[in-house]
Amino acid sequence: MTDLPKLAKFNLKNFWMRRKAAGFELPTSSIDGDQITLSKVCTVTNTLYSITVPLKNYNAWKDGEYIQRAFSTLSPGDREFVKSGTTPAEWDKMFKGSEE
Repeated sequence: MTDLPKLAKFNLKNFWMRRKAAGFELPTSSIDGDQITLSKVCTVTNTLYSITVPLKNYNAWKDGEYIQRAFSTLSPGDREFVKSGTTPAEWDKMFKGSEE
């Protein structure tokens, strides 16, 4: 049995830098009271994609809560947008033809 290589610790800053270098725009955020809105122009549809979530849930996720718990009412596509900035249309384009 061989030893598996140790996985590098995930670095969110490097993740975003690589995505930006590849042409993906980062979502912008704005806070209004107890809500946070994340927005960006989708590279597939060329339209603004936005999602508004409770700020307390967003902060809980940033502090380590599982995204599925922090945003249990969001669709998997919207949770992916919160997590990575990838819109559902971008996700579909990236994985077109792949099976789940």
